[in-house]
Amino acid sequence: MVVDGRAPDPREARSTPEFIALLRLLKDASGLTFRELSQRAEAVGDVLPRSTIANMLGRTSVPREELLAAFVRACGCGPEQVADWLAVRKELAVHGERAGTAEASGAAPEATAGYSSEPPTVPLPEPWWRPPSHSSCSPPPR
Repeated sequence: MVVDGRAPDPREARSTPEFIALLRLLKDASGLTFRELSQRAEAVGDVLPRSTIANMLGRTSVPREELLAAFVRACGCGPEQVADWLAVRKELAVHGERAGTAEASGAAPEATAGYSSEPPTVPLPEPWWRPPSHSSCSPPPR
């Protein structure tokens, strides 16, 4: 999704999940497939396999610097934009989150719509065993 004809601004991200969501938006804004992104990266000497792109966009941690730079370049961003993405990535890697930058910069809240900054909760499975009703150490009868 392109906002006002521009790619998403990484400085809007306050957390790693928001940063990853903005990377997804950047990919969508490029209009390119994973294969096309990989080919564009290869054309300028970067290594960016399709599977790596898919893994990067599905992770919960920031990508490696060289992977991020190759991806952002393949999406059509220039050197200044690549530097912005790398600066935000570094801050998130060191601190885990950024100060309330979206409010300060007047960023549009819809930039990360559909992506939660909270990790998903998964219910724990029921144990396969029952606690013993007595104090012996033997396993319960089956």
